[in-house]
Amino acid sequence: MNMGYRCENPSCSNTTVYRSAQAEHLSMKHITYGMDVIAYIGHLRFKEHKARTEMASILKEKKVKISDRQVQKLYERYALLLRANVKETVKDDLQKVVNEHGGIILFIDGVQPEKGNETLYVIREVLSGTILAAHNLKSRASQELMDFIRPVLAV
Repeated sequence: MNMGYRCENPSCSNTTVYRSAQAEHLSMKHITYGMDVIAYIGHLRFKEHKARTEMASILKEKKVKISDRQVQKLYERYALLLRANVKETVKDDLQKVVNEHGGIILFIDGVQPEKGNETLYVIREVLSGTILAAHNLKSRASQELMDFIRPVLAV
């Protein structure tokens, strides 16, 4: 976490908050947690299939001060990073698969971590294992799913 510091003297007129430039570089704008925490939340969700409350408990055990809601916000940032990465590299990765295998195979999976919560849908290309999209959807309505799938098919 990147902490800001300012003069502790109550009569001081200097209200400047000093932050570490190096720490700022390692964190996302408007987020006080480092990329390591965001990446760990992504790992817990995608690799260990943990729910938000479980992730918060695990992080608290590791002495990270965090709430369930903050875990959700950081998970959403992780998903944004995934989507940004896909736009940068996916075309090259998919072209390699097409060249080697003559096409791609898409796989979609939905996981609802806790009853009543949004369902996390992930689309990945099977042969390369590339994650093409990940998004939380409130319903399983076909229109909402198609709105999620269409941009992937356009790539």
